[in-house]
Amino acid sequence: MAQVEDGGSPETQAVAVNGHDAVYLNVLRIPGGNVLDIVAAVKKTIAGLTNLPSGVEVLPIFDQSTFVRTSYSGLKTEVVQALLLIALVVLSSAKHAGTVIVAFSIPLAFAVTLIVLYATGNTLNAFTLGGLTLAMGPLVDQAVVVIESIHRHQRQGLDPAAAALAGANAVALPVLASTLCTISVLLPVVLLTGLAKRLFVPLAITVAVSMIAAYFVSMMVTPLASRYILKPHQPGRLAQFVARLIDGVVEHYGRALRMVLDHRIALVVAAAVLVGASLLVAERLPARSSRKSTNRWKGSTCGWRPELH
Repeated sequence: MAQVEDGGSPETQAVAVNGHDAVYLNVLRIPGGNVLDIVAAVKKTIAGLTNLPSGVEVLPIFDQSTFVRTSYSGLKTEVVQALLLIALVVLSSAKHAGTVIVAFSIPLAFAVTLIVLYATGNTLNAFTLGGLTLAMGPLVDQAVVVIESIHRHQRQGLDPAAAALAGANAVALPVLASTLCTISVLLPVVLLTGLAKRLFVPLAITVAVSMIAAYFVSMMVTPLASRYILKPHQPGRLAQFVARLIDGVVEHYGRALRMVLDHRIALVVAAAVLVGASLLVAERLPARSSRKSTNRWKGSTCGWRPELH
């Protein structure tokens, strides 16, 4: 025997928007979907809903594309600002036209990186743009090292073509070793699994490809550009002032280095103590575990107010 009643099921969830009852609809993207495209399509669909019942209103309550656009715009601004700061630093410290060559080599390396990202199915997002920003420093380092080597050979009396060839050959192996060391640090990232792999592998690919592209640019394009752009000349007053400051720093560094070399044992002991102290501090660093977020909804359901993901 059973007792049958004409009634509804008990409420387990309820939504209230601005004090009014509502129906809450999540629109979630599948893996690989583009948030911006999905949000634009949903908003277009909502705008086309013109035959709704009286009193029913469709409103987007949460739009994740806002955060994506803000992050994307902020990272693009950071990239531009970093390029300008790099140009100012190189311009203030260089005694020649190396700034033009450095400014020319960075876009070439970035162009190769963007082509590889497109070919591998990656997109411009917070992690790939962050990888471009992180790779910008090593890119400039490689170009500056090659330019300074070429400029040094020019001061020794070689003609521009011979100086470009000799300067690039002199630093080819050290720059390659530095590039490979940086890339080797990124290899464990490729072995990640799960969500961490989706987040950090594109960043690692961006940095590694950028550095490889920058190495070939600095070994092929930079010497060629230096042959025609980098000419021996008398530096101006600003360059002479900066050169004196750099020479002063180099002189003080030489004195400090000679003093340290006279106390080798103390230096080794201090380094060992520092490493041991860092290990102790690392063990005591607090670590937080992720907690699942909960949503609490109040009120009863009525109407349709979707959340856009």
